[in-house]
Amino acid sequence: MSRLSDDEKLILSNVSSKLERWDEYMVSYSELSEDVKEKDRVFARKTLDIINP
Repeated sequence: MSRLSDDEKLILSNVSSKLERWDEYMVSYSELSEDVKEKDRVFARKTLDIINP
């Protein structure tokens, strides 16, 4: 098995950190704070603008 390069280790570390952070948001939508809900709405609008120009 090959060893990971420093860049690969950094990428995996970043992904791991994001997964840990996202895990706290894996709850029912109604349980999210209003701030997180609004961030979700903003992201959803941006996504819709991209897929439905």
